[in-house]
Amino acid sequence: MILKYCRLKQLLIYSFLLLLSIKSTAQIKISGTIYDSTKRNLVEGVQVVCTCGTMSFSDSTGSYSIFRSEEHTSELQSP
Repeated sequence: MILKYCRLKQLLIYSFLLLLSIKSTAQIKISGTIYDSTKRNLVEGVQVVCTCGTMSFSDSTGSYSIFRSEEHTSELQSP
């Protein structure tokens, strides 16, 4: 009985540590559509850059998506 309790306690501790590590590497998905200044025309080829080094480009429909961590920022760069 004591051995089962110790193993259960170990399992709970390892599970808790695993959850902490998952939270620290959480990724945020940012997505959207890019329009020109008139807010009518979609813009293709805009580069979306994260300070962590990842990047994405808007497609022919102006859509983009990028993943970044919580501590980083992202910005848009026109062609």
